[in-house]
Amino acid sequence: MTTSVTGGNAPSTTVEPSPEKKGLDAGRRTDPDYVSWPVKLGWSARGLSLAANTIILGYFSLYATDTLGISPALLGTLLLASKVFDGFTDLVAGWLIDRTHTRWGRARPYEFAMLGMWISIWALFSIPAHLSISAKATLVFVLYVMVNSVFATLAGTNQTLYTALAFPTRVAIGRVSAFTGVVISVGAVIISVVVPQGLEWAGKDSGRWSTFILCLAIPMAILGMMRFIFVKETVTQAADAMDKASFREIFAMLRDNKYIWVIFVLCILQNLLMNVGAPAYYFRYVVGDLGMQSTLALVSVVAIPAVLGIPVLMKRFKLTHLIMAGQLLVAIGSMLYYVAGANLVVLLSGGLFAAVGALPLSYMIGIMLIDCATYNEWRGHRRLESILGAVQSASSKIGAGIGLMGAGAFLSAFHYDGSLDAQPDSAIFAIRALFSWIPAVIAVLMALLLRFYRVEDLLPRINEELAARRASAAARAGGGATTGSRPTPTDVASTSPPATTRRSDPMNDTTIHPDSTDRTVSDVVDHPYRDPALPIAQRVEDLLGRMTTSEKIGQLRQYFYVAPTDEDVPEQLIAALPPEHQEYARQPARIRAALDRGEVGSLLFVTDPALIRRLQERAIAGSRWGIPLLFGFDVIHGLRTIFPVPIAAAASWDPDGVEAAQRIAAREAAAVGIRWTFAPMVDIARDPRWGRIIEGSGEDPCSGPPWPLPRCVASRAGPLGPSLLRTRTLRTPTLSTSRSTPSWLVPSTSPAMVRSTGAETTRTSTCPTTPSTTSITRRSGPQSMLVPATSWPPTWT
Repeated sequence: MTTSVTGGNAPSTTVEPSPEKKGLDAGRRTDPDYVSWPVKLGWSARGLSLAANTIILGYFSLYATDTLGISPALLGTLLLASKVFDGFTDLVAGWLIDRTHTRWGRARPYEFAMLGMWISIWALFSIPAHLSISAKATLVFVLYVMVNSVFATLAGTNQTLYTALAFPTRVAIGRVSAFTGVVISVGAVIISVVVPQGLEWAGKDSGRWSTFILCLAIPMAILGMMRFIFVKETVTQAADAMDKASFREIFAMLRDNKYIWVIFVLCILQNLLMNVGAPAYYFRYVVGDLGMQSTLALVSVVAIPAVLGIPVLMKRFKLTHLIMAGQLLVAIGSMLYYVAGANLVVLLSGGLFAAVGALPLSYMIGIMLIDCATYNEWRGHRRLESILGAVQSASSKIGAGIGLMGAGAFLSAFHYDGSLDAQPDSAIFAIRALFSWIPAVIAVLMALLLRFYRVEDLLPRINEELAARRASAAARAGGGATTGSRPTPTDVASTSPPATTRRSDPMNDTTIHPDSTDRTVSDVVDHPYRDPALPIAQRVEDLLGRMTTSEKIGQLRQYFYVAPTDEDVPEQLIAALPPEHQEYARQPARIRAALDRGEVGSLLFVTDPALIRRLQERAIAGSRWGIPLLFGFDVIHGLRTIFPVPIAAAASWDPDGVEAAQRIAAREAAAVGIRWTFAPMVDIARDPRWGRIIEGSGEDPCSGPPWPLPRCVASRAGPLGPSLLRTRTLRTPTLSTSRSTPSWLVPSTSPAMVRSTGAETTRTSTCPTTPSTTSITRRSGPQSMLVPATSWPPTWT
């Protein structure tokens, strides 16, 4: 039943789906690998529009040389200049897209660039032929820049980020890529059949060229907007909530990710191969009929089933191996072109090999970029999909520019003349070389280059560790994944993250996040600073080289954390406090936010071991480099067990008692997770107005300094480990006498004055106020203490 317009119930004409169908639809909606048909078609339509742009621009050289009368060398120079400019605008576009946040999403708004691109293409092919060469050259450069450097750049650079935000898993990306490959292959065949026939009709008439391109541009512009209409951004990434990426972060990522440079060179070679081939010239001057190029395009129909097989093959073979095999097929097909001449059968055979071989790289390079973004995240950088897309787009433009300029220069060197209906033998040789063996050499180079791309070998470990990081962050945030978000494309096969490792330290038994400095041997390959076998100086230099200035400053920040918990206090309770207390109540929440950003180096006054553990895990998860916090406290005369204050302990003249008391304090502090104490204090205090008098050992410059020694020894060594506490000897620049004597004027004690002989340790102290120098030997190994002679005789043996 449905509700009628009058408010009553009317018989429903809707056929209710069966329970089985409802269950199947619900299962598909919850399956992260499922992609609906409208999304597939919208994504594919836009891909076809962009492919049509590439096909049309492939004939621009023929139009410019034969219709506009521009020499191949001048044309190649103009196009190369525009491609170099493209390389710069690609990086700017990537930076811009990564900083974009609108109600439509981050990458989706840039789909409107498809409209500008097709308008500019029509204008490019409508340049009047009667203009001067300089005017035509200027219009070619400006309009070609508008097509490629502005609109196509924005439309291409957003591809990687749009993919990551629209599809949650690598499998979903593979499925939509395969479907898109089929649609683009079929559509490209149709366009490749229609365009040569239309251009054969246009001949060398500029008006007919303009009319034909307009008829093609209108439907392609409509198809180009289908992805904006049907595909929304549904994946929530942690990076979306982060601050906008800075140029320093971008450069750091490009420095550390060596595999994106493999893709950079790969795309240069790919587009060099695509733009150096000169197929239009081959069919016009070698075969003798430009329209026959449509027949060669039809062979691509046979290659379409190969696209559907790529996702299946990806389950058995590495994607890079499939691409390498494809490039070898391209090389075989190109060599068949060399021996074909005007033989249509051999040309079709070569076209079949080349079409099948080009499929893996053409349709799956997006997955390689997503993998590089995952590698970025694993290395501690932001994912920066748009920047990676910009790198790919820039390299494609550079490769295309080099190809076009190289082809133009090559043709000019062999005396090509676009005004002639028949070219000389030297020009025919150049056209055949550009169509056959030169692309074959480039394809072989691409196959060899892929041997250096090793991201796929690292992916299983990368995905496991990233899953563990997210699980830890989710547990810290509340014990589960954030509602309303979907996993990122890195969340693939691994659903069982490895257990976190546990530090073998009974005095500080805190769980360490997998991204902390305590890592397995396999992790030190790309993180030398985590390798305990390396010298400390080398590890420090490596870590500091990876950190940004803001991260270094963050590690220098120290906060008082006085809240008994790490839970947020309701704002209404804070508002009920007196105004002077409200800021104090809000401070712990601000410190925790700084922990989540990795901007805290140490915390003071936290003595609850459970709270220390939670704050430590939070800090490690918030730091890109897994840097743990340092917890400090004033363990001056005990922690849980309270002993006499230092000045009272010095008055006992009992070094063994002082050492035993400090050892107990060190054990108790280390047991709760405190690894840093601000004691002992060695200043000589004679002014009773100074508040730290009780932390010292008295006013005598000779009897006071020896007492910190047993405290340091007890703190740093014990039966539970070689190092329980890190002590910090305090020497405050306070004037302690009426004669303004600096408080740090104390007896000189240096490593040069300490010598060890077997089980005995002899320390010598020179007191500036006593003419004699006394050596005291105590038979207790490394715990001997320095006892200078003053008014009381030493009695220890």
